[in-house]
Amino acid sequence: MATFVAADEADLIKELKEVPPEVEMVVRGAPVPLDEAVQEQVTTGLKTLLQTCRVDSKTSPLAFRKLNGSLPFNWQRATDPLRNTSYLLVSLGKLEKLRAGNKTVYAQKLLLETPQGNWPRKYMVTTDGRSAIQFSRCSGLVVVDIICIPEVLKQLPEDYARACSVLPPKSSELVK
Repeated sequence: MATFVAADEADLIKELKEVPPEVEMVVRGAPVPLDEAVQEQVTTGLKTLLQTCRVDSKTSPLAFRKLNGSLPFNWQRATDPLRNTSYLLVSLGKLEKLRAGNKTVYAQKLLLETPQGNWPRKYMVTTDGRSAIQFSRCSGLVVVDIICIPEVLKQLPEDYARACSVLPPKSSELVK
């Protein structure tokens, strides 16, 4: 049985290597282009956020019952443009082994929802191309760091800007 899983994983990795890496910002169902530098910042931010998460839906499914209701998380539904949702989606381009709290996960995509008229979510979702895992109890400061990237923030609800006041000033701002 272990041989089957290893062969299956090798096929998945081979398949996913053909996907180009990119970051997609979607606001109310419509894609918003981000330049390469911002895409790198968002990718780094979401990987850092994943490292801070302490609870996952794979080992603690009951912790996500309130979030999802009676249905399990569905990746296609979450990213469906007809739902008119807002999120940041990082496609890593290949299956990567990442730290998630004190665990290791394989992920091809990382998702952070940015709902309208609401505080940014302190949870995120990963998928390896076949199944999704939700993560919670993630660092709120890392979420704020991501949403306060100027090119990202200008696309989000005005209420999100208040969160940026908790960040320390950047060294370039201290010189002024």
